[in-house]
Amino acid sequence: MRMRPLLFAFVLIMAGFTTSFGQAKKYVIFEHFTNASCAPCASANPYFEAVAAVNKGKFHHIAYHTNWPGTDPMNAHNPTDVQTRVTYYGVTGVPDMEMQGNKYSGSPAGVTQEMLDNVASESSPIRLKVTETSNGTDRTVRVVVYTLATVPAATYKIRTAVVESEINYVTAPGSNGEKDFPNVMRKMLPTAAGDAYTPAAVGDSVVFTYTYTLNLVTWDTTRIYPVAFVQNETTKEILNSGSALDPAWELIPGDLSFEEGASGVPINFAAKLYNMAKVQGNFRIKFTATQPVDWTAALTFDGNPVTDSLDVIMSADELNDFALTVTPGTSVGLTTYYIIVQSLDDATLAPQVVQYNVVYGITDLIVHNAGGWTGGAPADFEQDYVNGLVSAGNTTYAATSYAVFEKGMAAQKLGGVGHIYFNVAWSFPSFTDDNILIFQNFMDNGGNLWVAGQDIGWETWDPSGYGTTATKAFYTNYLNASYGADGSTANNSVSANTADAVFGTVSTSTLVNVYGGSNMYPDQISPVGNGVNIFNYLNNVAKPAGVRATDGTYKVVYLGFDPPMVSDVAVRTEIVKLAHDWFHGIISADEYTAAMKTLNAAYPNPANSYLMIPVENAAVGAQVVVSDITGKTVFVESAFSGNNLKINTNTLNNGNYFYTITSNGKTTTGKFQVVR
Repeated sequence: MRMRPLLFAFVLIMAGFTTSFGQAKKYVIFEHFTNASCAPCASANPYFEAVAAVNKGKFHHIAYHTNWPGTDPMNAHNPTDVQTRVTYYGVTGVPDMEMQGNKYSGSPAGVTQEMLDNVASESSPIRLKVTETSNGTDRTVRVVVYTLATVPAATYKIRTAVVESEINYVTAPGSNGEKDFPNVMRKMLPTAAGDAYTPAAVGDSVVFTYTYTLNLVTWDTTRIYPVAFVQNETTKEILNSGSALDPAWELIPGDLSFEEGASGVPINFAAKLYNMAKVQGNFRIKFTATQPVDWTAALTFDGNPVTDSLDVIMSADELNDFALTVTPGTSVGLTTYYIIVQSLDDATLAPQVVQYNVVYGITDLIVHNAGGWTGGAPADFEQDYVNGLVSAGNTTYAATSYAVFEKGMAAQKLGGVGHIYFNVAWSFPSFTDDNILIFQNFMDNGGNLWVAGQDIGWETWDPSGYGTTATKAFYTNYLNASYGADGSTANNSVSANTADAVFGTVSTSTLVNVYGGSNMYPDQISPVGNGVNIFNYLNNVAKPAGVRATDGTYKVVYLGFDPPMVSDVAVRTEIVKLAHDWFHGIISADEYTAAMKTLNAAYPNPANSYLMIPVENAAVGAQVVVSDITGKTVFVESAFSGNNLKINTNTLNNGNYFYTITSNGKTTTGKFQVVR
C-alpha cells in the first residue's frame, strides 16, 4: 500500500493468502419471491431495486418467480426449483423477501440501507470463491469454500443458483405491468435441495464443481452467472455467499464490533483491507464517527492516520490493517463508527463499509424494528419516544436499530440497559423465533419491555400472518395479552382506563392514519394472566387497546396502536413518560398486580420435584396445560373442582414454564420455574 502522493511503499505479498486470514467479508444475500401477475409486487419491488441500485458489489440477489397468483413465464420455465425454495421458507404470499436466510422476512419494500449495511459490516468464518468456464453450450461452475476460522457446529448445505441478471420484456408477461425482472433464478445446481457441506479445517478448503447446459433459446447467455451460498439447515442462517461477479477486494471487519465502554478507557477495534486481485488496486478510505463531543476516536491504516479521507494504492494480493481506538468521555451514548472504502478503479461498485458500536451509561434503549411500510420505517417515529423520555427527565437513553440491538445483545454488551422500548410501528414480522428469545432472556433477568405498533396481534395470530408456536406463546405469556380483532379507521380515538393506577389520568385523543392509504389497523387486545387493561378505543371497554403486566420480575407495556397515531402530541408524550416512570418505579401500581398474581398462583415456586396449582374454583373438567418458553406443550391435566392439581416436575428440565387453566370459558395463566 502507498498513500498518494508518496513515491514508495512497503509491500506485503503472501501467496495463497486467501486461505490464511481469519475472517472474510460477509456478502448480504436476498432471496426474493415474486410473480409477474402480483399487483403488490409491482408496487413493492421498486423500493428494493432502489436500494439494490446503490449497493453493487455488496450483496447477492436471487429472484424466484412463483406460479401464483397468476401467469408468469419465468416460473413456467422452472417451477420445481422455485417450489422447493417456497416450501423451504414456508412462503405463503408474494412479494416476500428473505434476507440472509433468517435476518429479515417480509416485503421487499421493507428492506432498508441500514439493514443491508448492518449485515454487510459483519465478518464470516468462510469465503466463497465462485468461477465459471464455458465451452460454448456447457458451463462449469467451480465453488471453493475456504475455512478461515472455526465454523459453528451445525448441519450445512451449499446451494448454487444459475441466475439471469436481467430479463426484459417488450410487453408485460403478466398482469401487473412489470416488464423488467432482475436476477431471475433459471436453475439450481445440482438441484434446489443443494449439497451437504462439511467445513474443511481452518486454513483449508472444500471444492464443489457443477456442469450445466445453457438454454440458448430462452436465456440471454451474456447475462447468466452463478451465485452460491452456504446455509445452516436448522436456523436457515446463511453463513456467506459468493458469485462470479464479486469484486476482487474485501474490507474485512475484526472479531470485535460491539463493546461496552468506560469513561477514559480506550477501546481498540481492528479491520483489514485485502486486494485479492492480481493487479494493483486504488482505493479511497473514509472515516465517520457519531459520538458525543467529549469522546475521541482515532483511525489508522497501515500506521497512517485517517482523519477524513485517504487515497491509497495496494499491490496485487496485498493486505493491510486498520486500527481504531475509541475513548469514551463522561457523556453517555451508544456510538457508531464507520470505515468506508471505495474502489477508485471501478466507480460502479458501492463502497464497502464496516461498522463498530460502543455503549456507555445507557439505561433506556429505543429499538426500531426492521422493515417498514411503503415509504416509511419505524425509525421515522423516533422523536415521539425521545420526547417521552426527555419529558420524564431521562438523560441515559439512546435509540438504535434492531440489528444493532441484536448485535449488542449477542456480544453481551448491553447489560446496563434495563428498559427497552420496542418500536414496531407497522413492520413485519414484529416477533420472530429469534428475537423473542432475546426479549425473553432480557425479561427473565429483570428487564422491562415496551411494545407498540398496529397489526402486531393480527400478524401473530392470523393464519396469513407470521406467527409461530413460539411467538404466540410469547404474546400470551410475556405480553400477557390476547388478540381480539384487527382494528380499522372506525377505532379513531383512544381513552385511558381511568381505574388504572399508571395510565388512568391520560387524556382522550383521536387516532389518525400515519401509514398512508387506508392502512390503519389498531389492534384490539385484551389482558390475560397478570395483565390489566390500560386503554380502550372509543372509550368502549369492549374495544381494549392496551395492556400492562408484571410478574414481579419484569414489567411490560403493550399497545395495539402506535404513539404517532395519537394526534395530540402532549398525550403521546405522556404515554411514553408514564411507561418510563412505571418501569423505573417512580409510579407504583404493584399492589393491584400483586393481588392479581396471587390468584391461582402455583407453589412452591421455584419448584423442585412437584408444583401445586390451586384450582378450587375451577369447574369439573377444567383443563391445565403446561408449556415451555417455546410454546411447546409438556403437560396436560384435567382438574376437578375442590382439588389442587399436583404436577410432578421431576420430568421437566430446569427453566421457565407457563400454565394455563381453562374453566367456564375463562382463561387464567401463570408462570413457574423449575430449579434443581
